[in-house]
Amino acid sequence: MEGDLLNAQPVAEVDLSRTKISVLGCVGILLAVGLSYTLSQFFLNPSPVALGYVSVLAGLFLVVIFLEALLIKEFSRLASFLFLNTLGLALMFLLAPSVALFIGSFLAFAFFQWGSANARGEMGNGLKLRMTRIARLVMPKAVTALSLFIVAAYIGAIQHSTAFVSKDLFTQLVLPTDSVVRYFYPGVTFTETAGEALNQIGTEAVHRNPEVEKLSPADQERLAAEYAAAFKTRIAGEYLKVDVRDEEPVIDLLYRAFSSYVANIPDTGAAPYASAIFALILFLVIRSIGTPFYYIVTVFAVLVYQVLRATGFLVLALETRTKEILVLK
Repeated sequence: MEGDLLNAQPVAEVDLSRTKISVLGCVGILLAVGLSYTLSQFFLNPSPVALGYVSVLAGLFLVVIFLEALLIKEFSRLASFLFLNTLGLALMFLLAPSVALFIGSFLAFAFFQWGSANARGEMGNGLKLRMTRIARLVMPKAVTALSLFIVAAYIGAIQHSTAFVSKDLFTQLVLPTDSVVRYFYPGVTFTETAGEALNQIGTEAVHRNPEVEKLSPADQERLAAEYAAAFKTRIAGEYLKVDVRDEEPVIDLLYRAFSSYVANIPDTGAAPYASAIFALILFLVIRSIGTPFYYIVTVFAVLVYQVLRATGFLVLALETRTKEILVLK
């Protein structure tokens, strides 16, 4: 009896309900696989609906990461589930493995571990469990981990594709800048054909000269056509580096020029630098978007914790009357 008491582990260090822990871990793995699938589909065919699915699954996955850090006491078991979660994220991209995917997965796992270690430290040192504070320690690292993985998965995917950015994604990114183009070239839009845009540019340029108004309409049209032809030759040779087809929509022309530029990067030896710069920019964009997302998920995670407490899934206990701990019974 005395020996059992001496060998007993503190309650805070023991997982009392391995069944509930296994269920929590399996839910995290399933969400990771689901997120991996929806993310791969979003890369192939980006759309608001696909983005919505990715956002919802990412939010639920982050909540599970928070609960795992909060409820799994044994370090080896927690590390195993975090590793399986990371593996689940990478699952749909393993058919086309890449160095970027390996590095991104490793960094994601490291940040998941970092956030969980911070949570364990807070719970181990504090006398009272403050869920909001613990969430603030876990969620930023988890969001960063997910951002790193998304960037790495995308970089890895495009390394196995002839397209650096899909046409649909390029269109969604570029079309909102249409108003900027109209500021410099009034009347020009990305959706019209290149021939129409060139004619509009030529007409606007010619009529900025007051002397042109004295000419006949036929001469004005001739000057506008000459200016449009010269402008077409200049942008094709100096800027776009591709032939300009009059019947082609402007947005398609820009995408073809962008694709041609990216395809020629390996010939210059600048591919690794271009990928690194693009990855950094993409990470900063995703992480900045993830900041408000983190606040929303944090509130949701704390609400889920309160629901689990109310339903008896987890119990708030006192250890030696001085310290609050969470146990699964």
